[in-house]
Amino acid sequence: MSITDDGNTIAFGAPLIGPNNSIDEEGSIKVYSFQNGDWILNNQFFGEIIFEALGTDIAMSSDGAVIIAGGPFYDPNDNNDAVGGVRTYINTNILSLEDNTFTTEITAFPNPVQDILTINLGENKATVSMTIYDLLGRVVQTKSIENQDTFTVNINTLPRGIYIGQIASEIGNTATIRLVKQ
Repeated sequence: MSITDDGNTIAFGAPLIGPNNSIDEEGSIKVYSFQNGDWILNNQFFGEIIFEALGTDIAMSSDGAVIIAGGPFYDPNDNNDAVGGVRTYINTNILSLEDNTFTTEITAFPNPVQDILTINLGENKATVSMTIYDLLGRVVQTKSIENQDTFTVNINTLPRGIYIGQIASEIGNTATIRLVKQ
């Protein structure tokens, strides 16, 4: 099990439970968010190989955007040589309904990006912070912006790859953007 820093999102694994709550040993991860006084299922991830037992170990980024899960019996070549494995998931469902306006107005370009990423907040001119994560959930860059509707982030020092950018406003709205660094 893993929980976000604010305590409002939890992820737990069921290594023997697969799709449709069947006992097939692929394993699964369920992510719940605390909304309006109730724990609501907002995402599920499943192992892809029989006997994988995904969800035996789970880690989650502090904001719940990235989930990393291990399966001790992962056998990618299906040759009875289970070496164990790790899968990384992007939890795109961490936003609540009231965040939709904030999310839909935000654009990031160019994407893919080589050096300078431009973020347009639309009409959400506010004080925000942007955190960029690698696919292991590690923070690789942060930036704070005060009362601007457009800002740039220089990511030329990051290696090529896929990253997750999370923008958080001072009033608690968040948006998550998948970034491709060329």
